Amino acid sequence: MATENLKYVLQVENQDFKRKMNESQLATQKASRGITDSFKNIAGAAKTFIASAVVMSVGQAVASMVKMAEETRVVRTSFSRLAEGIGQDSTRILRAMEKGIGGTVNQLDLMKQANSAILLGIPVTVDKMEQMAETALRLGRAVGRTGKEAMGDLVTGIGRMSPLILDNLGITIKAEEAFRGLGEGATDAQKRMAFFEAVMKK
Repeated sequence: MATENLKYVLQVENQDFKRKMNESQLATQKASRGITDSFKNIAGAAKTFIASAVVMSVGQAVASMVKMAEETRVVRTSFSRLAEGIGQDSTRILRAMEKGIGGTVNQLDLMKQANSAILLGIPVTVDKMEQMAETALRLGRAVGRTGKEAMGDLVTGIGRMSPLILDNLGITIKAEEAFRGLGEGATDAQKRMAFFEAVMKK
């Protein structure tokens, strides 16, 4: 009788153990599916975020390209008109500047500098702009400035006849020395030409 009771107890406990094991397995499987679904949701969200970021990046890049293209068109048109107004060919000037600067400055920035040079009254010709570009590249490298920075300093410094700006390129010059030989009635154009030639000798 005692043996039968023991068998019954063991049988019941075994069944209870199996039931709990099954429940545990079911809970584990449920949790596993939950984790898997969570990772799927995270992966889906990540893909959506990355796709959105790519679309935004491409959109911004396209907008930037369109903006630059429009700016280039406007500057090129202005450059062509200004060059024509002083009897010069803008295409030849730009090509000469690109050659002089050694390809270190893009066309848009070169055209901007050429426009500034014309507006400031610098004697702009194909040869002189190539000479200026070569000088800017050489002096810029000597003082650790980019071709764009050096070209800007040179154009502005000569146009305003400013020894202070030209000092950025290591050029030391005095306006009175540059104007030596000019008569008292010298025009601004004559002074600027004399100043230009004095700078180009440095």
